[in-house]
Amino acid sequence: MKKYLYSLCGLVLVAILIFNSCFISKAEEPSGEENTIIMTDDLALSLAQNFAKSTNNIDLTALNPVKFYDSTGQAIGYIVEYYQNNIPHGYVIFDSRLDDLICEYSFEENSVSPYATCCQKCNVRSSIDSKIYKLDALTYGIKNSNEKLVTNSNKILDAPDSLENARSKDPSTWNDIFINSIFPEYTVVDVGHLPSFIALPESYYEQNTGHYACVVTALYHCAMFYGCVNGNTNTIRDEYMELWDLTGTTQIDQESQNGIIYGTTNYNSSPAGFVTFCARRGVSLSSSIIANPTMETFKNCINSGNIANLSTGIYTNDGYKGHQMTVEGYTQLKNVSTGNIVDTVMVADGWFSNVRYVNLEFPNYTRLHAILFSR
Repeated sequence: MKKYLYSLCGLVLVAILIFNSCFISKAEEPSGEENTIIMTDDLALSLAQNFAKSTNNIDLTALNPVKFYDSTGQAIGYIVEYYQNNIPHGYVIFDSRLDDLICEYSFEENSVSPYATCCQKCNVRSSIDSKIYKLDALTYGIKNSNEKLVTNSNKILDAPDSLENARSKDPSTWNDIFINSIFPEYTVVDVGHLPSFIALPESYYEQNTGHYACVVTALYHCAMFYGCVNGNTNTIRDEYMELWDLTGTTQIDQESQNGIIYGTTNYNSSPAGFVTFCARRGVSLSSSIIANPTMETFKNCINSGNIANLSTGIYTNDGYKGHQMTVEGYTQLKNVSTGNIVDTVMVADGWFSNVRYVNLEFPNYTRLHAILFSR
């Protein structure tokens, strides 16, 4: 009898150990997300408020957190707007694909977010009406009532077939944004910029020249900086078209809207044409093109009292495309929580007249070139 009880107790003990072992193994099974949390509207607001407080001396209020999505319908980040005395005063964009989250930002008065820009163009009042999609490193779009994508780059595009057709297996995760659980705090390490920000919007060039090309626009801003032109409505058409010709810009096939002719330019040919343009006006410049530029590339240029262009390559649903912008400053941020440095350049994007600070190391660029000028 005693032997039977010992055997029975032994079997029960083994069963308990096996059960506990299974339970512990299940509980300790790595999920791959132990160090992540879900980003919420409230967290996005807190991050934005903290970012503004720690990186500039303007008293701003973070409002209106809006999720944005990739072309498969997966939520990947937040756009949060800043206000001061009920006046738009910039924004910050958090992209979960970046280790330090900061994709771009602006703290300028009357500077509106890409989301607000898209809403204005398609008469969408709030995020309830339509989602905003990130189409590439710089461009965002909202679907209008005609199922077209209205973008912050002044274009109306056909919605790609891939839009929300390929999602994650678990529908409950479509709106989830996972970020590192370490709460990031930032401080400014280094900053530099030109004496004043130079930017004329695309609409100004279209209205006064009947043409638009991003490279010509970026170079015209540079010509304004070097005192070769002043953007006067009486002369800008001839000046713009002279730059158009000198840089070898050609009309994009069948690319004309409302009588405006759009052009494309090989970034390799743009510096020589610009140097010639300035030389005709008594300003002697040299130029260089640097592939895969670092932050030091732009810092050295700006700190020497010169201006630069950033030429980027991106893949879109329409294939490979490029965009060129004027670089007029920089800010280096430090993520105090991790020690990482976030390199951002101050650009005039060629579409609007507000400042954009964009992360130089955004992963979706297919190429990066710095076009530097020196007098």
